[in-house]
Amino acid sequence: MMLKKLCCVVFVALMGLPDLGVNAQNCSTVDPWNITISGPDTVITGTLSQFTCLTSCILNDECSIDWEFSGGLPSGSLSAFANVINWTPSIPNVIQNFTCIAQNATGCSAQTTKMVKVIANPPPVTTPSSGSKEELISFAMILSMALLVLFVL
Repeated sequence: MMLKKLCCVVFVALMGLPDLGVNAQNCSTVDPWNITISGPDTVITGTLSQFTCLTSCILNDECSIDWEFSGGLPSGSLSAFANVINWTPSIPNVIQNFTCIAQNATGCSAQTTKMVKVIANPPPVTTPSSGSKEELISFAMILSMALLVLFVL
């Protein structure tokens, strides 16, 4: 048995691979963490959205949370505290990836990624004037003029 382990260590050393069998923490003994990111799949520029990394490990006791952004930081206003991100995007027509990583003190981790689409804030809807107010005012003026003419005669 000792010879088998020594062969593996020599092979790993020759190949330049990390020695997972000798020095690393066995992460398979860690209970699997259910990890998800809550929040909208589509956000609107200029509108605040909140994303929360949810995991079954106890934060700051059993694990810590880190956020990663593939492709760089999101545009706009961004604040993060522990497992919560508040984001107000500023650039439309992009896809932003949020990756939440839960890691324990021994280095074992779990992660998940959420893709969020950013759309433009639509312009305010204005209803076109139908002219009905102007017509009512004109009709009222004509009626009052007609009554005035009738009383004068």
